[in-house]
Amino acid sequence: LPAYALNAIPLLDLATTLNAATKPGFLAALRSAIVDIGFLYIKNATISSSIRETLIAKGIEALELPLHEKLKIEMANSRHFLGYARLGAEVTGMRADYREQYDFATEVPAPGPDEPAYRNLRGPNQWPDESVIKGFRTAVESYLEEIATFAISFSRLIAEALDMPADSFERFFENPQHNKLKLVKYPVPPLNTPIPEAGIQGVGAHKDGSFLTFLLQATPHAGLEIQNKHGDWIQATPIPGTLVINIGRSLQALTGGVCTATTHRVNLSPKNFLAANGTSLGPRYSFPVFQGIRTDFDGADASLEIPQHIKDLVKDEKVRSEAEATFDKMFGDSERVREAVFISRITSHQDVGARWYPELLAKALEAQREFKEKPAVERK
Repeated sequence: LPAYALNAIPLLDLATTLNAATKPGFLAALRSAIVDIGFLYIKNATISSSIRETLIAKGIEALELPLHEKLKIEMANSRHFLGYARLGAEVTGMRADYREQYDFATEVPAPGPDEPAYRNLRGPNQWPDESVIKGFRTAVESYLEEIATFAISFSRLIAEALDMPADSFERFFENPQHNKLKLVKYPVPPLNTPIPEAGIQGVGAHKDGSFLTFLLQATPHAGLEIQNKHGDWIQATPIPGTLVINIGRSLQALTGGVCTATTHRVNLSPKNFLAANGTSLGPRYSFPVFQGIRTDFDGADASLEIPQHIKDLVKDEKVRSEAEATFDKMFGDSERVREAVFISRITSHQDVGARWYPELLAKALEAQREFKEKPAVERK
């Protein structure tokens, strides 16, 4: 299904990869999904159902703790951008997101004081006290371990779908692989909420910077939407027992635009918080994991032997040139790029920036103001 005709997101069954007769069909469908659409549902993912359900229960429990308990691990306390972010603390597209969340990541030691500032994108988590929410850390770490294993195996399927050796992407990952989990709560929006373009936003329209994103939609709310090439917004309605997987800008850049990173958002229209019978569904809970690539990654290491017949699937020269520009931005001057990613995180979490990196935050906000004040024609 070409992306320009997209009106639904494909559903793939991972169980079909276990049978030699059905695996080729899966790989063909996966190729279409990652090249033409950039989003898919996957069912029968190799993730323990008990670990998944425990994460949902503990994630919701953590987000429903009293505010004073959540603030004990507020993100502003962490120079590594990990912990709790209160409602409206994160910014997307220079506008506050109407959500609260926790960020946790693969546990690693803090970098040394003489290391570059951007290395603080990795570091130790902040954890709530075990006496406040028993079993929470175990639930989070167990889920991150399951996802890490699944993410590597799924990256191998993507390589196979592109007719490359299965291990083609593995050198881009750290060992152990570094991934980030967000536990996100979207409260029921105020009455008479305007449309997203004019009013509050759940998450503004964006593309993920990750390699892949693995989303567990923990409640039945609509709201996640992806944009097709006509500019229409398509619902990614939750399907029980599935993960939503989408291509990030890192994978799009590494494949020269063969894999498509698609713009998406969370729409807080009040109707998305109502069941079919009109009763309230309450808050929306959403738990994405973002698959990271190595912080020491260098663009010189990025050569992939992508077969020509696969490259030829990219018909839109604009997509190809955008991917090349993204590659240059992300990997061209590796040290500069890492600093740029770090600055982006500071502007997204300005409370962390104000506490730990005030000079960098001030410069970044000034650059944003200058950009907004320029006529659109000059924003090249």
